[in-house]
Amino acid sequence: MTQLELAGIGTLAREEWPQNVFVWRLVEPLSSGLFDEPVEATVFLVGDDGLDGVDLTLMAGVLADLDRHLETSLRFVLDSLLQRPEEFGLTEAELTPYRALSTDDLPLDEPEVVFYTHDEWAVHFQAGDPPFAGPNGIVVEYQNLVPVRVDRLADEDDPSSVD
Repeated sequence: MTQLELAGIGTLAREEWPQNVFVWRLVEPLSSGLFDEPVEATVFLVGDDGLDGVDLTLMAGVLADLDRHLETSLRFVLDSLLQRPEEFGLTEAELTPYRALSTDDLPLDEPEVVFYTHDEWAVHFQAGDPPFAGPNGIVVEYQNLVPVRVDRLADEDDPSSVD
C-alpha cells in the first residue's frame, strides 16, 4: 500500500477502487469534540486526477479546524430543512417540531470529510434519522469554505459513486 506524508495533513494511504477510482485515506482518523467516534478524512480521485489537483492548503485548514466545519455543516442542514422543507419530504405545517432544534439535537452521526479536486469537498454524515438523512446519510457539499448544497442520499445513491 502506497503511503504519503503531507505537512499539515498527516499520512495518507492510497486505496484502489473499481472503475478507475483512487482514494487517499488519512491513516489516523481525527478526533472531534462534537462526535464520539473518530472522523475519517479521504481524498476521492477519478481517472487521471492526482493529488496535485487537490487544494491541499484548503484541506489542511479544514482538518485543522474540523469541529467548526462540522458545526457549519450541521447548521446548513438545519437551515436547509427550515427554508426548503419540501426537499426533506415535509410540508410547512410539519416543520413545527423542528423549529426549536439546535445543531446539537440533529440526529446525524458518523461524519466523514471527503475532498475532491480543486476547492470542492464535502461532509458526509453516514448515519442519521429521517427527515434529515436518507438511507445512506446526508452530504453537505462545499465550494471552498462555503456550503452550497445538501444531498439526502437515497438507497441507490452512494457518495463515492462515479457516473
